[in-house]
Amino acid sequence: MSSSTITVLPTELCGLLVELLDSSIDVLSFMRCSRLTFVEGERILYRHVRIRIDRLHTLDGMLDGLISNYERVAFIQIFSLETVSIERLGGKLGIALNRMANLRYLNLQPRNCFENVFNPRPRVSAAFPFNLTRFHCNYAGEKPYGLVEFLVSQPSIRHLRVQVYYHTKKLPLSTLPNLESLDGPANIINAFTPISRPIPRLTWRTSGDLFFTEFPDTPNTNLMALRLPTRHAPGLKRLPDLTPNLRYLQCIVHHETVCPITYIQK
Repeated sequence: MSSSTITVLPTELCGLLVELLDSSIDVLSFMRCSRLTFVEGERILYRHVRIRIDRLHTLDGMLDGLISNYERVAFIQIFSLETVSIERLGGKLGIALNRMANLRYLNLQPRNCFENVFNPRPRVSAAFPFNLTRFHCNYAGEKPYGLVEFLVSQPSIRHLRVQVYYHTKKLPLSTLPNLESLDGPANIINAFTPISRPIPRLTWRTSGDLFFTEFPDTPNTNLMALRLPTRHAPGLKRLPDLTPNLRYLQCIVHHETVCPITYIQK
């Protein structure tokens, strides 16, 4: 197909052709055909941005590039930052996030991310233009640094994975009303799992024995899938009474599956 023929294709059809390409190299080659294919190729390439760089000066340049290009940032639907620390770059990361209007999946792994992005400007979380469906973050500290406020501003979240170790109070039922799966330590699970909240899938990241200590004695009829980091918890015998509708149980030791069990109630 010649470039002159491609230029007359509707934008939607050109976008579908780009999505059929398997590799980023093929997309880059296709982008050279015309201005239309270039724009559609950029949309595909920037739909998923994953940053795995530990050198702060390199990360600084990448964030500058995102901030300076409004069109490319608007294409981002999945953004994953998997560095160890961001330190002084929290402000730039906040600016970049504020320009990702189409973002649906956000993964923030630096442990000081919330401290550097949200704490200096506690109201910034309410200004984010996106509506997330999936959110992962990692934080180890004594304060939540705006985490609760951020979650309240994102009621569209359906899948939440949070590694935060601090005291968390029960959250109102209006927080994350669409939540379907929750992955985190005991305090996070307890903050989000009153009996009336319909969360069908839980991944408990703390001791399995602690699960049976912390989990409410009242049966949870919403829970259908559960992952526990233990195989020998004495409380397993209590599961039929605590989770009458449970259909899947997976036991984990040291973060590796050792005995996946399909657990079906009679």
